[in-house]
Amino acid sequence: MMRGSTRVGRRGSLQKPPEPKPDSRTHLEAYRSHRRLSEGASGEFRRLLRKDSKHLPIWNRTKRENRSSQTYISCLIDDLSWALKFMEVPIDWKHVEEMAVFIHETQSSSSRGFHNVEHAFEVTGGASPVQMIAAFFRDTVVHYVDGGINPKQKQLLEGVFIPNTYKICPEFLEDEMFRMVMELFGIRTSESVEDQYELDRGMDILLSAIIVVKFLRDYIPKWQLAQIIVCMERTIPFRGQDDLGRSASDGLYNRLVDVNQSFKLGMPEGELEMTCQMATDLSNRIMGIYAAPDPDKFIAQTWGLLPELYSALRQNSLYSLKDFYFAVWDMHRFVESVDPSIYDTFRGIPKEAEIIDFQKAFVKNQTVGATYLKLKVVEVATLTALAILTGGADVPKSMFYGDLGLREMPALGDTLPQLDPREVARHGCYVEVYDMMYKPRTMEASFDQTNAPIAAYIYGMIGELTLKLVFEKCVHPLTTEGSWDLIELLPFDVVDTIAKEIGHVAPSRADRLEETLFELRNNSSLSRMASWSVPMGRNRASFTGPK
Repeated sequence: MMRGSTRVGRRGSLQKPPEPKPDSRTHLEAYRSHRRLSEGASGEFRRLLRKDSKHLPIWNRTKRENRSSQTYISCLIDDLSWALKFMEVPIDWKHVEEMAVFIHETQSSSSRGFHNVEHAFEVTGGASPVQMIAAFFRDTVVHYVDGGINPKQKQLLEGVFIPNTYKICPEFLEDEMFRMVMELFGIRTSESVEDQYELDRGMDILLSAIIVVKFLRDYIPKWQLAQIIVCMERTIPFRGQDDLGRSASDGLYNRLVDVNQSFKLGMPEGELEMTCQMATDLSNRIMGIYAAPDPDKFIAQTWGLLPELYSALRQNSLYSLKDFYFAVWDMHRFVESVDPSIYDTFRGIPKEAEIIDFQKAFVKNQTVGATYLKLKVVEVATLTALAILTGGADVPKSMFYGDLGLREMPALGDTLPQLDPREVARHGCYVEVYDMMYKPRTMEASFDQTNAPIAAYIYGMIGELTLKLVFEKCVHPLTTEGSWDLIELLPFDVVDTIAKEIGHVAPSRADRLEETLFELRNNSSLSRMASWSVPMGRNRASFTGPK
């Protein structure tokens, strides 16, 4: 076979040649060495920060070469030492090492698919010293992902809450430093913190801020701790205007002004303003996933969030097909619901032109990402429907998709026919999305293959307009009746091809798949002639268990 031509698959079918997989570590290394500015970062803010200021250190972006040979802990020690040096903080190497080990340990658990050490390096590319410390500590507590707090975190957070409640312990508030944290976060200490913050948003960041105070209170003055806390508070995501119509940055600035006076921080007006600009910039960096210049990176990082948000997926290939369907279905809902206002500005930082650039990237990533996820929903819904109609979908995903990482074993998509690109274009598909379904994502995932040949095949066969109709049938949870509704809306040839693919991977379902295809073929014409007000498949005999 000539180079560059289509290749023969393991079962003799023509397959699209795989493109070389991008190296995600190349991008990470650019951030780790500070040769690349984080997505969502304001170049204008970096320019302003270099001006002389009493309370904001003069700093230069220090490029570090050859960090690929360094461990993550070593890089954390280097970066913390660099930040504290520019903040003129006298601190011994042993304490810096202790902080680095704690950050690495808390952000390297197997449950962390996104909020990990790599993410911390990505958001600190070209960051200021204060931003760097805030970003490294921000995700040390993410207990909705980690399933609780570890012994070291428990030790550091001892005495914060009244036992068995989320109400702040009165003795905790006797400490001036911790009262300052509460006031900067706007916590009403007489009420349960749980009622004021969702556990997966503000609560964990609040606990992380308490921990950074525990680590640094004996080494740095109050005003520097206040800057770090302000930066951490502003990274609480997805907040709109408050009851007074203020943005999160405006409300935070007002609290900082009050704290500056009541705690005698001694920061002049200009530095209070710049501190909130710095915090806003860090918040935009945290949301940099949506401003990624390449939609493929956005999708890859979104996939990294899935096992954090849906714990069943952490079981690799043991989680069920139903679990996978709910995860991609719910993630699509989330991606479509995010608003471009996640990028904030405070008194000219970022500049209006920068915000416009972020929002343009956001719109592209959201459009492409939502379409990609919509196709994955249709793919998994189709498989789930066929599973329901042939014995049930409460089975391991690997039963239908194949075992991950075992390329000598059958995998779903092995025998799919090659589609003519001209035919795909005539169906009105977004070519960029169609190509992305075939090529591997830029980041590995322990729970899913890195490409989506079934979704690409469905998309290429039905096109964009029909996709919208089919997607409306992808409800959760899928019932027996809903399963018939879905597969009847797809072209019979598409269902037939996918069913045969499943039969190769799950031979125990092959006979029942043939029965389902027979019934679908013999009844689809009659069903399509029926009124749309009567659900299709209502009178069908079912080959499944309970709905």
